Amino acid sequence: MSLLIVGLGNPGEKYVNSRHNLGFRVLDALLEAWQLPPYQENKSLNGWLTAKISAPKAWLLKPATFMNDSGHAVSSVSQFYNLLPADTWVVHDDIALPFGTIKIHRNLSAGGHNGVQSIIEQLHTQDFWRFRLGLNQPRPLDANADGRVDPREWALAKYGLADYVLADWDPMQQAELPALIEKILAALTLATEKGPAVAANQFNGT
Repeated sequence: MSLLIVGLGNPGEKYVNSRHNLGFRVLDALLEAWQLPPYQENKSLNGWLTAKISAPKAWLLKPATFMNDSGHAVSSVSQFYNLLPADTWVVHDDIALPFGTIKIHRNLSAGGHNGVQSIIEQLHTQDFWRFRLGLNQPRPLDANADGRVDPREWALAKYGLADYVLADWDPMQQAELPALIEKILAALTLATEKGPAVAANQFNGT
């Protein structure tokens, strides 16, 4: 069995530290944790790839397309290496979940995430595993009784949805991000050892 682990994000320096690039950031950390070779760009497959050759073999993919066209890279790599949708794991940000929360699901609709929707359209199925990482959702200005804005709320209050996910992390989230990444690395490692269903039982909602 071979796995395809996909991290979603946007290419280019402009987006390196954005919330929407959390999937890229996790895959970079996974490469380091598993001591894998550097990514190699494959233009014909629309992405950057590396591989874990010990069992279970796993391809790591960062699509070189922009987020909304992520499915083209996933489809190209899946066809070239004869990988099944059921053995595809997609790591991505999700504004529907509280910041720091992990949810691992299979066969779930895109829920408004354009990168996931592109993958569903290109694979012609939603029957693949998703490792969803919470961002919080931007919401209206939430001031205290004295008119001050809670410092934990300022980043959520100042952005619309698109601006929010494409903006850099606010200081509070940036400080907590390493712990979140360590947690999702543990979930991915457990999933490779015992299966994503076991990882879901342990990590969902944490």
